[in-house]
This record gives sequence, C-alpha cells and structure tokens, in this order.
Amino acid sequence: MDLIRLLIPPQLDNETAADYLRLNIGQNHENIQWVAVRPDSLINESNVTGYELHASPTRSPIFNTGKTSRTNVRNFMARLLLKMTYGKNGKRKCR
Repeated sequence: MDLIRLLIPPQLDNETAADYLRLNIGQNHENIQWVAVRPDSLINESNVTGYELHASPTRSPIFNTGKTSRTNVRNFMARLLLKMTYGKNGKRKCR
C-alpha cells in the first residue's frame, strides 16, 4: 500500500479523509449521514452532460481513468441533496 501512496499522491489524501469520517463521525451516526463521491479525473465543462453512477470502480483508476466534468459532479451532488427527505422517524432518506 505504501507504494501506491508514493506513486499516486491523492491516495493518501483519500485514505485520510475516509478515516476522518469513519473515526470522527462514524458510519452509523444517528444525526449525520454521509457518502463519498469519488469521480474520475476532473475536467472543466460548461454544461451538464449524461453521466452514470457506479457503486465501485468499473475501470482501472491508474491505467484507464475516465474523465468526469466538475459540472456533472456539482449537478449530481445538488440532485442528491434535493432528493433527501425526512421519514416519519425523523431520519433522512433518499427518495
């Protein structure tokens, strides 16, 4: 794992961020729900285009990275927030 951290600088930052969320907020916090959105290589585009969501990588993050526009990431995150509602028990859920 140390070799990956050395060769791919964002790897350590990604691990540190995930550890922070797990250790300081927890995966089952009663008031805070979180999700990690990890797009491929980011590019600049003016308009939202079609995009797909995957639960895990579908290609090599080292040798076959995809490209994702920052506009699409913003669009996805905004849509995700807008779809969140509160259930009868007061917990947030996605519609």
